[in-house]
Amino acid sequence: MSFGLIIKGVSEVLKELEKQSERCEGALGAALYQEGLALDSSAVMQMPVDTGRMRATHYVTPPEMTRDGPVVEVGCGTDYAIYVHEREEIHHDVGGSKFYEIPLNEIREGYAERIKDRASENLAKGVTMVPIQAPTKPKE
Repeated sequence: MSFGLIIKGVSEVLKELEKQSERCEGALGAALYQEGLALDSSAVMQMPVDTGRMRATHYVTPPEMTRDGPVVEVGCGTDYAIYVHEREEIHHDVGGSKFYEIPLNEIREGYAERIKDRASENLAKGVTMVPIQAPTKPKE
């Protein structure tokens, strides 16, 4: 005599687990986007201004799913932004160099905890990353 259990509905359970996993990834993506917006707002205030073109092209991309999880990019859409950022010897009447690096270093402490808290809050509120169809980053 043998004894066994038949478990029905495994595929439904797996589908539900996948749905929950997607919700968690979406909440994390939204948290990364929120953190990117905070970094960007600090960086813009520290950007040098000559013509205003560089400030006009700053961006935060919506979360994009990669093999390693959601990714958000923060940057500027001008070809010269990297040079302005790195050239510390150049004086600017408004702003200065390292306009992304300085605020990034300022928010680095507590980053993981903030992301965890934001993702948990987003999950509780049902906030997830939503694909945006409009262009959100300058073309290369």
